[in-house]
Amino acid sequence: MRAILLFLIFSIVLNVPAWAESQSEELHWPKEALIFVKFMLASSGKSEAEKIKAFDDAYRFLSAYWSKSNGAIVPSSLQEYVKFSDGNRELFLNLETELQSYREGNFRRFDILEARDPQVQAEIEAYRAKQAELAETYLDQALAAAQTSTPNFRSTPAFFVLQKLFSDWNQVRDQTPQLLASFPLEQIDQSTKLQVANAFEGIFSKVMQEIRSLGDMVGQSMATPDVPHIQASVETLFGEYFRNETDPAIKNMISGLLDDPGEDDNIKRMGIVLQYAAPNLLKLLQLIARQDGISPEAVEVLTKLEDEVQGASFYAIRQLLEAEIADMAEQGIHIDIDKIDPVALKAATIGQIHLGEVELSIPQEAILYDEDSGRLSQTNLVGPLKVVFRFTKPGSEQRAEEGREIMRIVARAMDNHPVLIAAAAPKAEPMVDALYEGIVNDMDIPGTSRRHQTGIEKYSFEELVSLPSGEKVRLVFKVPHLFYVGKSFTILEAVQGDKLSSVYDVEPTVAQAIANRMSFKWFYEAYFMSGFFHADLHPGNFMAKAVKDSIISVKRRVLPGRRNQSVPTYVINVLDFGMGGVAGFELRRGVFGMMVAAMAFDSKLLAQIAWRERLAEASEVQDEEEFRRRFFESIEAANRNATDKKAKVRLYINAVNESGITFDPIMAGLMRGTVINSLVANTVKQPTTFAGFVGRVLRRHPALLKSLLMSDDLLESEPRWVGIYDMARKARNKAACWLNLAKPDQ
Repeated sequence: MRAILLFLIFSIVLNVPAWAESQSEELHWPKEALIFVKFMLASSGKSEAEKIKAFDDAYRFLSAYWSKSNGAIVPSSLQEYVKFSDGNRELFLNLETELQSYREGNFRRFDILEARDPQVQAEIEAYRAKQAELAETYLDQALAAAQTSTPNFRSTPAFFVLQKLFSDWNQVRDQTPQLLASFPLEQIDQSTKLQVANAFEGIFSKVMQEIRSLGDMVGQSMATPDVPHIQASVETLFGEYFRNETDPAIKNMISGLLDDPGEDDNIKRMGIVLQYAAPNLLKLLQLIARQDGISPEAVEVLTKLEDEVQGASFYAIRQLLEAEIADMAEQGIHIDIDKIDPVALKAATIGQIHLGEVELSIPQEAILYDEDSGRLSQTNLVGPLKVVFRFTKPGSEQRAEEGREIMRIVARAMDNHPVLIAAAAPKAEPMVDALYEGIVNDMDIPGTSRRHQTGIEKYSFEELVSLPSGEKVRLVFKVPHLFYVGKSFTILEAVQGDKLSSVYDVEPTVAQAIANRMSFKWFYEAYFMSGFFHADLHPGNFMAKAVKDSIISVKRRVLPGRRNQSVPTYVINVLDFGMGGVAGFELRRGVFGMMVAAMAFDSKLLAQIAWRERLAEASEVQDEEEFRRRFFESIEAANRNATDKKAKVRLYINAVNESGITFDPIMAGLMRGTVINSLVANTVKQPTTFAGFVGRVLRRHPALLKSLLMSDDLLESEPRWVGIYDMARKARNKAACWLNLAKPDQ
């Protein structure tokens, strides 16, 4: 006897059989059994009435499932059998949304006939035998768990119900319709339904405890012991987060693991679980992924959080589209929902995109790249067009609020960790609200769209770049055209290409050139010109594609005149303006001044600028003397503990964070964007400091620094800027005008 339902859920906390490690095909639980289990999962921890209703809904689902057929399939391969038997189910980010879709009849079932090819049929039978073996592996443990929840479970009517429904793995699909007809829902009493639900609840309770402890288990293996403060940070972050995650979120995680039962590697299982975590954690992990001290296995999992996470179901997306069809039509934009790809092209922390088509009855002007002319040009768009729909994931607002509360608990634990205190690690608690504000900005579709339009203006440019080999390449940067701004989604120009890390794998020097030119443009705009900045320009938000070679005119080396030369050309689209903003001149000058003061180890000036730039009404400390007391205590500790100049700069900046003052969210976003640029530089193996980034700008525009930094603070400070001289030399004298800081009288 194989009581399938009882041990489906139990499988996620046990090791899979040895044969599973060598499986080349994807292994699935039977769809109907899996969905029955999910109804029971949703009812776990709820009232008796809700448990009974969940059982009734699950039973009705089975009846509806077996009364419906979307056609007969004669599989031509094992892969086709898996696809149409158990692998064609839509995946959901939210368990309750998934079950609601089943209640409404949103599922498909095919009658799978015997394969004509005997070899294919033999492979199918072998696959089903492995499913049975997987089931049998967990049978004893699952029944033991049920026995703990309900004494003498094997002698109860509940066991009889499950036995009747799922008595034999290989024959269940032939027998289930007859069993349902001979054992109708009306014949099952309330106590039996409760016994079934409670048996599941006993198992789910154990699994939820396992998920909550998974953070401690995996946190230890995600960081390498050679960087103790990183290891302590990661262990505390994962451990505290999962201990304090909400029960509905844990259920979503269990549901996700049920959809992928064959994965037994703890870090990869964590990768599945993380897709259901709050966006606050995911945004932080994207930053951590590229820090020194993270294991290669963890880096592989964490970098996927940028744009390879589970998206919301198309069932939920369709509802968003249907609500705005009339609004789009008023703007001359017409869509056919059935022509939109139900599978997300890319799903990130907050948003996801789907390919589709629009018909324009009102022309729109756009800046596009014309391969024939090899230039960016203004174009009138008409007729049917390929586009992408960018949606904010339903439920993101609530998850961000929940995540903020959880991250506050996490931050307090990290800030009190002895290893992190000894390492003078930056305080985590001040970052919690800044991270949340960034996520809120990301979900602000009108605000995101305004930043996107500004990005089209600021980040559309062309560069002819010489590679280290001497070869020239032409880089064309642009931002996709924005067709429509709605309440819950936008419609954008469809673009193609690879993210920056993928370009680096094939053409490392080209990827380095792309990163260099974009970081130059970013710093030029963010710190020296308009103050506009993209705060989340990670490698996944570059979409680079090689296009037809451009023809350029170059000067002849020997003979007079010019000649035409063909050069490789890449079009780089800059994506996702969810996080960003415009920093005012005074704010930029404050950030820059603090960075310069920290790098010069001028604690008096650093304190002066930090106090002036604080957000007074939001700061914990309101008295300047108390601020200075805290600040200079931290500076004394920094001077004692710093092991090198780089560490000392970090500790000086950290002293500001520990002094009880809060800064404008725009300032936090600007700092985040600065850090992200450093991570991009690391991705293409060109580590760059703040001084290095600034130096690139000043090499072209040396007068800019003087106009930005000659504030009263610097003019009135003592002319003893040895640190500035050192920094200028490190930047290879790209910032010669920095020397003027020591000569305020000139």
